[in-house]
Amino acid sequence: MENVMTFPDSNQIKDEAAHWVVKLHGQSYKTGQGIPPAMAAELRRWLSQSDQHRDSFITALAGWDAMAVLEDLADIMPLQEPTPAPATGYRPWQGWATAASLVMITLLVLLALPSNHYSTGIGQQASYTLDDGSILTLNTNSQVTLDYSDNRRAVTLVKGEASFDVAKNPQRPFVVYAGKGMVWAVGTAFNVSYSQQAVDVIVTEGKVKVFSGIGEAQTPPALTTSPPENNPRDTLLVAGQAAQYQDRIVSKQTLPPASLDKKLAWQLGVLLFEGETLEQAIHEIARYTDRELIIVDPSIKTARVGGRFKTDDINALLASLAKSLDLHIEPGQGRQLLLSARQQP
Repeated sequence: MENVMTFPDSNQIKDEAAHWVVKLHGQSYKTGQGIPPAMAAELRRWLSQSDQHRDSFITALAGWDAMAVLEDLADIMPLQEPTPAPATGYRPWQGWATAASLVMITLLVLLALPSNHYSTGIGQQASYTLDDGSILTLNTNSQVTLDYSDNRRAVTLVKGEASFDVAKNPQRPFVVYAGKGMVWAVGTAFNVSYSQQAVDVIVTEGKVKVFSGIGEAQTPPALTTSPPENNPRDTLLVAGQAAQYQDRIVSKQTLPPASLDKKLAWQLGVLLFEGETLEQAIHEIARYTDRELIIVDPSIKTARVGGRFKTDDINALLASLAKSLDLHIEPGQGRQLLLSARQQP
């Protein structure tokens, strides 16, 4: 199977940079709410893709009235008046230098803004240290929002999977909303996965309390510093235990160390398979690629898969499966990859 890599077209990057500048100029920053966190986070991700992305953005911004942007940003990060320079006559390059300086200041302001939205694309993983010292790690195609206040630390897992290493603070409980329930912690480490209305929780350190049947995570109820009482749909989990809930707690179990390592292997950037069927393995692999993986030959669905594979190189993973299971993989329509048994000559 050929490994095909695609690189962004330079004209496409320039067009995207121009689009960003238009968005920034069209956004009103004088509402008293500052730059929308989601927009700032999205811009950070876009700029971080390559030097060409950053250079194209600076070039595009320099072609606009950068001062207008800085005026809108003045309420967020006021700028000192520059010290007047001696009158030495006009130099043409000074205008460009000033514009470039304004552009760089604008970039620094934008990139320094705090964010309460964190997300990853398909195949991406990322870790963040939050304001309270807690560490958030996102798996592929995941999204969370934060709502911190003086007496609470609320996180909503909108989709995907995340692990939380929580900084201990009994006065500010750490609560993760996902699906129709929540996970209540103070200082601990745990993993939450939200998929197809089911939520899986695994505790790796300390203990948490899991509540189900409290409503959708997108509209969390007000929190106090104490967990809800007399809730018949809650359960306590300690390190090494896991639970799944939907409208209610569906299951609770103590995981063997090997099973725990396997379920959390994504945090090391790998997938572990130990005898799963090819159909099961492909379902998991599909989370890490934008290609649509389709098994078109029923005879290979039950083939057993074993091994340790990197999540950031799906092409190599598929090539390894093709070799070990004697598979044929070919392109289908659009982003499809079709899997079948290799025909013997």
